Amino acid sequence: MVNNLCFQVLLSGRELEILAEFEPEEFASDKYDLEFLRSIQEAADRHLAEKNEIRNALGLLKIYHNSNNSSSDTRGARPKEPKSPAKKPRKSSRKS
Repeated sequence: MVNNLCFQVLLSGRELEILAEFEPEEFASDKYDLEFLRSIQEAADRHLAEKNEIRNALGLLKIYHNSNNSSSDTRGARPKEPKSPAKKPRKSSRKS
């Protein structure tokens, strides 16, 4: 964890929120450098912001998709004409 911040992709949303909200100064010690703790906090903030942007974009795409489906249903819809009864094929009066 000390050398690599990639572990954050495995964290849940709540765990990322905790990392984004903690005070790095309270946990700085010989084991964890203040600069490292701040970088964890910044990375968690960025990760949450990106997830939120993706969630918003997907929501907009869903609204757009639903809007297109409902407008195409009403725009191009014409009442269906009743089908005429099928005509029987004529028998040829000629004898072969």
